[in-house]
Amino acid sequence: IESILPVSNDMNNYNKLSFIQYFNNHIKNLENGKKIADRNKHAVVLGHIKEFLVKSYRTEELLLKDITGDFLQELVYFFEGIKLSKNTQNGYFKKIRHLYYLAIKNNVFTPIKNPFDTFENRTSKPQNKSLTVNEFKGLELFNPYQYIDKNLFSNS
Repeated sequence: IESILPVSNDMNNYNKLSFIQYFNNHIKNLENGKKIADRNKHAVVLGHIKEFLVKSYRTEELLLKDITGDFLQELVYFFEGIKLSKNTQNGYFKKIRHLYYLAIKNNVFTPIKNPFDTFENRTSKPQNKSLTVNEFKGLELFNPYQYIDKNLFSNS
Protein backbone atom coordinates (compact mmCIF):
# COMPACT_ATOMS: atom_id res chain seq x y z
CA ILE A 1 0.00 0.00 0.00
CA GLU A 2 1.24 3.44 -0.94
CA SER A 3 2.38 5.74 1.81
CA ILE A 4 -0.26 8.27 2.77
CA LEU A 5 2.47 10.77 3.59
CA PRO A 6 3.11 13.55 1.10
CA VAL A 7 6.06 13.13 -1.24
CA SER A 8 8.12 15.72 0.62
CA ASN A 9 7.78 16.06 4.36
CA ASP A 10 11.00 17.81 5.36
CA MET A 11 10.81 20.88 7.61
CA ASN A 12 11.40 23.34 4.74
CA ASN A 13 8.17 22.19 3.13
CA TYR A 14 6.26 21.78 6.38
CA ASN A 15 3.93 24.70 5.68
CA LYS A 16 3.39 23.49 2.11
CA LEU A 17 1.84 20.10 2.90
CA SER A 18 -1.12 19.50 0.63
CA PHE A 19 -4.38 18.29 2.13
CA ILE A 20 -5.60 17.47 -1.39
CA GLN A 21 -2.54 15.27 -2.04
CA TYR A 22 -2.99 13.63 1.37
CA PHE A 23 -6.67 13.03 0.57
CA ASN A 24 -5.79 11.55 -2.87
CA ASN A 25 -3.21 9.22 -1.28
CA HIS A 26 -5.81 8.06 1.22
CA ILE A 27 -8.25 7.32 -1.61
CA LYS A 28 -5.57 5.28 -3.41
CA ASN A 29 -4.96 3.31 -0.22
CA LEU A 30 -8.67 2.57 0.09
CA GLU A 31 -8.71 1.39 -3.52
CA ASN A 32 -5.64 -0.81 -3.01
CA GLY A 33 -7.22 -2.24 0.13
CA LYS A 34 -10.31 -3.17 -1.89
CA LYS A 35 -12.51 -0.77 0.06
CA ILE A 36 -14.26 0.46 -3.04
CA ALA A 37 -17.39 1.82 -1.33
CA ASP A 38 -15.29 3.91 1.08
CA ARG A 39 -13.09 4.99 -1.81
CA ASN A 40 -16.11 6.22 -3.75
CA LYS A 41 -17.51 8.12 -0.76
CA HIS A 42 -14.16 9.82 -0.14
CA ALA A 43 -13.81 10.64 -3.85
CA VAL A 44 -17.19 12.42 -3.80
CA VAL A 45 -16.13 14.49 -0.79
CA LEU A 46 -12.82 15.37 -2.46
CA GLY A 47 -14.67 16.35 -5.64
CA HIS A 48 -16.89 18.76 -3.69
CA ILE A 49 -13.87 20.24 -1.90
CA LYS A 50 -12.10 20.82 -5.23
CA GLU A 51 -15.26 22.38 -6.70
CA PHE A 52 -15.46 24.70 -3.69
CA LEU A 53 -11.79 25.65 -4.00
CA VAL A 54 -12.13 26.44 -7.70
CA LYS A 55 -15.29 28.53 -7.22
CA SER A 56 -14.11 30.33 -4.10
CA TYR A 57 -10.34 30.56 -4.48
CA ARG A 58 -9.67 29.73 -8.15
CA THR A 59 -7.38 26.85 -7.19
CA GLU A 60 -7.61 23.11 -6.63
CA GLU A 61 -4.92 23.15 -3.95
CA LEU A 62 -5.49 23.25 -0.20
CA LEU A 63 -2.70 23.16 2.34
CA LEU A 64 -3.21 21.51 5.70
CA LYS A 65 -2.32 24.78 7.43
CA ASP A 66 -5.09 26.56 5.49
CA ILE A 67 -7.84 24.48 7.06
CA THR A 68 -9.21 26.91 9.61
CA GLY A 69 -12.53 27.43 11.36
CA ASP A 70 -13.37 30.14 8.81
CA PHE A 71 -12.53 27.82 5.92
CA LEU A 72 -14.77 25.10 7.36
CA GLN A 73 -17.62 27.59 7.81
CA GLU A 74 -17.25 28.75 4.20
CA LEU A 75 -17.42 25.10 3.17
CA VAL A 76 -20.70 24.76 5.10
CA TYR A 77 -22.14 27.70 3.16
CA PHE A 78 -21.00 26.12 -0.10
CA PHE A 79 -22.59 22.78 0.81
CA GLU A 80 -25.83 24.55 1.72
CA GLY A 81 -25.68 26.40 -1.60
CA ILE A 82 -25.56 23.13 -3.53
CA LYS A 83 -28.46 21.84 -1.42
CA LEU A 84 -26.68 19.14 0.58
CA SER A 85 -28.65 18.02 3.63
CA LYS A 86 -27.22 18.63 7.09
CA ASN A 87 -26.67 14.90 7.54
CA THR A 88 -24.75 14.64 4.26
CA GLN A 89 -22.65 17.64 5.26
CA ASN A 90 -21.98 16.01 8.62
CA GLY A 91 -20.77 12.85 6.88
CA TYR A 92 -18.47 14.91 4.67
CA PHE A 93 -17.01 16.77 7.63
CA LYS A 94 -16.42 13.49 9.46
CA LYS A 95 -14.25 12.35 6.55
CA ILE A 96 -12.40 15.67 6.40
CA ARG A 97 -11.85 15.68 10.17
CA HIS A 98 -10.68 12.04 10.10
CA LEU A 99 -8.02 12.80 7.48
CA TYR A 100 -6.96 15.99 9.27
CA TYR A 101 -6.50 14.06 12.53
CA LEU A 102 -4.77 11.22 10.68
CA ALA A 103 -2.21 13.72 9.36
CA ILE A 104 -1.62 14.93 12.92
CA LYS A 105 -1.38 11.37 14.27
CA ASN A 106 1.16 10.41 11.58
CA ASN A 107 3.27 13.49 12.42
CA VAL A 108 2.70 14.88 8.96
CA PHE A 109 1.35 18.12 10.34
CA THR A 110 1.07 19.88 13.69
CA PRO A 111 -1.58 22.58 13.76
CA ILE A 112 -1.10 25.81 15.64
CA LYS A 113 -4.81 25.77 16.44
CA ASN A 114 -7.18 22.89 15.78
CA PRO A 115 -10.04 24.21 13.60
CA PHE A 116 -12.36 21.38 14.66
CA ASP A 117 -12.24 22.44 18.33
CA THR A 118 -14.71 25.26 17.70
CA PHE A 119 -16.38 24.01 14.53
CA GLU A 120 -19.85 22.58 14.95
CA ASN A 121 -21.81 20.91 12.22
CA ARG A 122 -24.83 19.27 13.73
CA THR A 123 -27.08 16.77 12.08
CA SER A 124 -30.63 17.77 11.46
CA LYS A 125 -33.40 16.05 13.33
CA PRO A 126 -35.59 13.78 11.24
CA GLN A 127 -38.79 15.46 10.20
CA ASN A 128 -41.60 13.17 11.23
CA LYS A 129 -44.74 13.72 9.27
CA SER A 130 -47.86 12.49 10.97
CA LEU A 131 -50.63 10.84 9.03
CA THR A 132 -53.70 12.91 8.36
CA VAL A 133 -57.04 11.65 9.62
CA ASN A 134 -58.02 10.60 6.09
CA GLU A 135 -54.73 8.71 5.58
CA PHE A 136 -55.24 6.93 8.89
CA LYS A 137 -58.83 6.00 7.95
CA GLY A 138 -57.50 4.68 4.65
CA LEU A 139 -55.21 2.33 6.58
CA GLU A 140 -58.13 1.11 8.66
CA LEU A 141 -60.04 0.28 5.49
CA PHE A 142 -57.09 -1.43 3.81
CA ASN A 143 -57.50 -5.18 3.59
CA PRO A 144 -54.40 -6.98 2.23
CA TYR A 145 -56.41 -10.18 1.80
CA GLN A 146 -58.33 -8.62 -1.07
CA TYR A 147 -55.14 -8.94 -3.15
CA ILE A 148 -54.44 -12.61 -2.44
CA ASP A 149 -56.21 -13.76 -5.61
CA LYS A 150 -54.03 -11.36 -7.62
CA ASN A 151 -50.79 -12.83 -6.15
CA LEU A 152 -49.56 -9.41 -5.06
CA PHE A 153 -48.67 -10.58 -1.57
CA SER A 154 -47.69 -14.16 -2.19
CA ASN A 155 -44.34 -15.47 -1.01
CA SER A 156 -43.62 -17.48 -4.13
